[in-house]
Amino acid sequence: MKEWVEAEFAAWRGFSRDRDQIEAELGELSLQDASVFLFRVADGDVAMLPRAETDATRHVSSLGLDIRAHQYLRMFRDAVRFFGVGGSATFAVSMHDAFPGKTDLPLFCYQQKLGSRYILLPDIDFPQHLFYSDERAKYFDGRPFAAKQRSAIFVGSTTGDYLTAEHVRELRTPRLRAAVRFRDHPRITFHLPQIVQCDSPETVAMVEALDVKGSPLDWHGQYEHRFLISVDGNGATCSRVYLSLNSNSVLLKYASPYQLHYFRGLVPWRHYVPVARDEDILDLIDNQDRHEALFADIAVQSKAFARRHLSRLSLLCYTARLLAEYVCMFGDGTRTQVAELDLAYDSYTHLGGTGTAWTTPGDWAGGGWIEGFAIVPQHGTSGDLRYHGLYADGSATAPCVTEQFCGTCGQSRPLFGIHIDRGGRAAKNTASHDIVYKARFADGFESEEVPLGQTIARDAPLTGFLLRTTPAAPRRGIAGMLDGALPWRRKRAI
Repeated sequence: MKEWVEAEFAAWRGFSRDRDQIEAELGELSLQDASVFLFRVADGDVAMLPRAETDATRHVSSLGLDIRAHQYLRMFRDAVRFFGVGGSATFAVSMHDAFPGKTDLPLFCYQQKLGSRYILLPDIDFPQHLFYSDERAKYFDGRPFAAKQRSAIFVGSTTGDYLTAEHVRELRTPRLRAAVRFRDHPRITFHLPQIVQCDSPETVAMVEALDVKGSPLDWHGQYEHRFLISVDGNGATCSRVYLSLNSNSVLLKYASPYQLHYFRGLVPWRHYVPVARDEDILDLIDNQDRHEALFADIAVQSKAFARRHLSRLSLLCYTARLLAEYVCMFGDGTRTQVAELDLAYDSYTHLGGTGTAWTTPGDWAGGGWIEGFAIVPQHGTSGDLRYHGLYADGSATAPCVTEQFCGTCGQSRPLFGIHIDRGGRAAKNTASHDIVYKARFADGFESEEVPLGQTIARDAPLTGFLLRTTPAAPRRGIAGMLDGALPWRRKRAI
């Protein structure tokens, strides 16, 4: 991750303008371009700076850009607060999908074309989707690679250009071309149910006549397939690439001139399968049985990449390092050494009357009546957890595993207890950390710490829980290697 940050600023080494001049020019840019917002980092916090209303900025609310700016502001504040970024500087961020024309100023954005020198933040979908908190169970992939259909899928929109009749006749955009190329293929689904960016109703009718519309399909439906296709729209596909990497499927990624911040870390044939032309996908589907072990390994490696680099805390650490480097180069010169947090698990809760809230690192999860929660393992943490909640009548939620949301959302049904354990014998034998936990309740009661496998419950709503982890001691000798692996050891433990 440090290397990624260094690469973002490499083109700006030796930049000649002084701090006051940079801030003045960024201020002018924010008045000329509605997508550009100014922020100020100082005194361990970040604020969004007001700007005068101009013809360019008058309609910013109708574009939704101010919502994006506030979503990024929340991310900036967490990054600075959690990782202790010092010093002060004014910086500018473009919130638009398109690319600002100004390239002679150190401007932040979330995607760029190869060869550009904008400074890349985590893409907007991360703060927009609360780092993919999954209280409505939209993103969790519980289907192993081996159990998936031997097929590939893309379901999306017709983005890629502003479509005219000529665009449709000539299949000028990659998505239209691929949809027609794979139409009616028995093991490749490429549907465009969202017809957008058309210049007239006649153009919409022409797209519909291609018979590639299909029906919308949620991620659970797409996760049934072994291969998930990503092809550019107006720019890089943000959610699709991340969710594919973090699934148990394999990402088939078309060659792209667009870059997101983590693309420099992706390795073809380790984290994804590169696609240069439509025929590559046809060949892969026809020959997948010959390379099943390779594809299964890519599914594992890509998920490990997502856990290492694209978890909430990893993204906040990357953001903190960007801001620290910016302050050093273009602010008051303060240099902050940003270290990664030594945490085994992150977590979030859904609170009655409040909504979803991620946990401050090292602090209690919760802060109100907890209706549901999820525990998210960080890089280097092995040994899955299994957990469930308890209701007032003593009934339990469905059992869940790490990353999976447990409980309800928006039903005003608080939990009255919590149970956390290892996810089976294999998880116990491979666990990287020892864990104890405790809980708080609405009547003011706070439990003692208990080991995994014990339930904490009370006749009052659950308002918080706290995990305390320590690195597990290495297991020694032949017993440590064989425990749980031999039949007589399994019998003895029953």
